[in-house]
Amino acid sequence: IAIVVGLAAAKEMRTSKFQAREVSKFAASLSYSLEPGPSDAIRYPGAGPFDLRLGYSSLDEFLPRLLKRNYVIAAQTRFSQKLMDYS
Repeated sequence: IAIVVGLAAAKEMRTSKFQAREVSKFAASLSYSLEPGPSDAIRYPGAGPFDLRLGYSSLDEFLPRLLKRNYVIAAQTRFSQKLMDYS
C-alpha cells in the first residue's frame, strides 16, 4: 500500500492532475449574480497600493455622498453562499 501511495504521490507531484481537476470543480461551483439594488454584504478593499491609487479604498466614503445627491445604486453583484464562505 505504501508503494502505491508513494507512486501516486510522485505522479501527482509531476503532473498536478488531481489538484487541477479538484480545484477546477471547486472554482466552477463559485458564482455571483447581478441583482437590483445595493448589496448588504459589500466589503471594500484595504490600503493596497493599487486600491489607494485607483480610489477603491475610498468607495465606502464616496458612495454615501453620491446617495445624498440623489444618485441611485441600480444594481450590484451578490456572491453565492459558497463564494462568501470562500472569500
